[in-house]
Amino acid sequence: MKDITLARFQSIFIIFIFIASLFAPIISIASTLVIASEGTTTTIYIKNITANFSKQIKIPINVSNAKDIGSMDISLLYNPAVLSLKTVEKGNLTQNSMMQWNTKDDKVLIGLIDGNGINGNGSLAILSFDVLGYPGSISVLDLEATANNVIDFSSIPLTIFDGVFTSGGSMENIKAGIEDVQYKVILTIVILTIFAYTLRRKK
Repeated sequence: MKDITLARFQSIFIIFIFIASLFAPIISIASTLVIASEGTTTTIYIKNITANFSKQIKIPINVSNAKDIGSMDISLLYNPAVLSLKTVEKGNLTQNSMMQWNTKDDKVLIGLIDGNGINGNGSLAILSFDVLGYPGSISVLDLEATANNVIDFSSIPLTIFDGVFTSGGSMENIKAGIEDVQYKVILTIVILTIFAYTLRRKK
């Protein structure tokens, strides 16, 4: 009887772990959205996002419950083997703000100044990347930020949530794309060879 009881316990435990692993990402996302949307704390966050290999993707840096933000410094650490930064644009909340940005190794640094204060919910900056990583490659989008009040320049407490980028697609699609490029290159060489031969015959 003891062996049967132990076996049942082990089976139930394994099933529990399996179910928990399925629901863990959902619970994590739900808790992030709840924290970002409720309360009065200013929250800076990036949502988890996926895009296919060789495509370009726009990743917004978002804020919720922004109030009287006069200046802000943001840094985003990413994996340059997976993502290649192209440009940084203003978000919908910072269209009238002054923005400067530059890159340092695998980090992008963004500075924002707004004399009227940044308020509300929305995007602070939108980053455009080329996807370099093959399907399944992951880059953590590691955020850091500081902010100051537009009225008295006091520091504003921030809650920060990092995001994760995952390269999607399939290796079969990549192989097909490479083969298509190779075919076009070979076809171009053949056409140029025929064209050069025709010119020589005319001479």
